[in-house]
Amino acid sequence: MIRIASSTMYDRITSQLNQQQVRLAATQERISSGKNILRPSDAPDEMAALDRLESAARQSMRFLDNLAYGTAHLNNQEISINAFDDGVRRAYEVMLQASNDTYSDEQKEVFAIELEQLKDEFLQLANTRDEHGTYIFSGYVQETPPFSMVDGEVIYNGDDAYKTIFSDVGVELKIGMPGSQLFNNIDYERSTLKTSFTLALDGATSDFTLGTDAQSTADAPTFSINGTTIKFSAGASADEIVSAINDAIGDQGIVAEAITSGDDAGNIKISSDTGVDVLMAGAGFNNGDEHTAEGKLSASPLKSIFSILDLGIGALRSGDKDDLAVALDGINAASEHVAIQKVRLGTSMRALENQVEVLEAREVALDEAISRIKDLDYVTAVTELKNQSLALQAGQQSFAQLSSLSLFNYIR
Repeated sequence: MIRIASSTMYDRITSQLNQQQVRLAATQERISSGKNILRPSDAPDEMAALDRLESAARQSMRFLDNLAYGTAHLNNQEISINAFDDGVRRAYEVMLQASNDTYSDEQKEVFAIELEQLKDEFLQLANTRDEHGTYIFSGYVQETPPFSMVDGEVIYNGDDAYKTIFSDVGVELKIGMPGSQLFNNIDYERSTLKTSFTLALDGATSDFTLGTDAQSTADAPTFSINGTTIKFSAGASADEIVSAINDAIGDQGIVAEAITSGDDAGNIKISSDTGVDVLMAGAGFNNGDEHTAEGKLSASPLKSIFSILDLGIGALRSGDKDDLAVALDGINAASEHVAIQKVRLGTSMRALENQVEVLEAREVALDEAISRIKDLDYVTAVTELKNQSLALQAGQQSFAQLSSLSLFNYIR
């Protein structure tokens, strides 16, 4: 039989009442602070989960900050690209209008001046800075403006890298194109540009000498263009020589045509649209004077809006219709090029918008999860406080009744 002394019972009840008071005080503190967990020791597992959730929330906020910067950067580029597109369209209208032969040299000079103004505007757009003073078309190079004028030629000083940002763990997004991609890299064929030369035949026909072998081969004269031998009969007409040239090398893009009017009537014009150098050798025209001609008949494709405008400006002032036609083709290609870059920019902006939506949804989910652990449920807490208060009161009352009892009272 276990004997329980009055003191033991007293101590046990007192301890239970103290614990109940501690729980009640803790509940009151939670209600006053609004926090579900007051200290890590209250719920170690939940505190660890809370740390992980808050760390993920902070990381999402950093990614959202990156996306905000990227969105601002793309918005700045979009404004500049739209202005650039408008300028390119105007340059096309000017060149198209100026290609009309009815305009005088003075009127074409006015067109040339407007193209120069557009070139200056494009240079300013290419060197645009954002609100932080960063060049938006310079890639990662920020020490100097991306474009500068050197000896009348616009030079790109930036790099060709697309700026990127981290928009999530292991996810990188492009936030803008370098200036070389927008203002340069305009690819089109300059098939209409022909730097040609004329073979003087002294009229419709001519006798030919062939250097040291002239006397022995006079009955079958030949010469070469780009290493291809052209054969024809002595005393051949210009048309016959044209046919011989075109038959031999027409597939190379080198074209011969008889000149039928003007001071060079009766001679032959040779030109090319392939971008190669043309070398004619081994023929002696004009009373036996050996004639060797070399000319770059088509340059490499223009890559810069600035060089296209320079070509158009020069063509308007020199009256070179071929160069003006090439510049017009270049401006047309530039317009298509800008349209493509706008699509790329729009794609990048949409990718950022999608990522923002993903992160914002994740942020909401994280906040809810954090709130469930961290924030107090007042309804539950108040109900718990009432129950604990009632339990404490009941315990105190019962303890008071028990403590007033004694053996003498019972005997009495």
